Amino acid sequence: MRILVLGAGVIGSVYAAKLMGAGHEVVMLARGQRLAQLQDAGLVVADSESREQIALPIRAIGALGVEDRYDVVVVAVRAGQLTSALPVLGIMDDGSDVLFMGNTAGLEGQLVQALGGRVLLGFPAAGGVQDGAITRYVLIKQQKTMLAEPGGAISQRTLGLKK
Repeated sequence: MRILVLGAGVIGSVYAAKLMGAGHEVVMLARGQRLAQLQDAGLVVADSESREQIALPIRAIGALGVEDRYDVVVVAVRAGQLTSALPVLGIMDDGSDVLFMGNTAGLEGQLVQALGGRVLLGFPAAGGVQDGAITRYVLIKQQKTMLAEPGGAISQRTLGLKK
């Protein structure tokens, strides 16, 4: 699958690394200093429990190209940034599913109104901090990454994303 990760903080970085490790082609949309870090050092993630650190070469972009096409867009931004991401997602006419990873409480209706049947909702099972170019993270063993349709149903689309 070709996947765009919009948001290059802890959650976006951790899931981008995991998706790359599963063999997917991942592109990260970032800005400012984080974009420069990704372009210079690649995606650097460090598991705080195992102390394993890896650097992955990743394509990092500051804006979408008109011809860009993705199977899935993972939106990993803070709840307060979701509505500002909608115009970017709304102009994408590639038919990609859009997976919002994080707290969307009270915004589901607005997301579906803006993007229709493309919307999927998820909740991450990871946390951490940005330490310069390094994303230091922990996976939360007591919690699983949750994926669902806006109404909460598990579907073929959500099952397909778990691969």
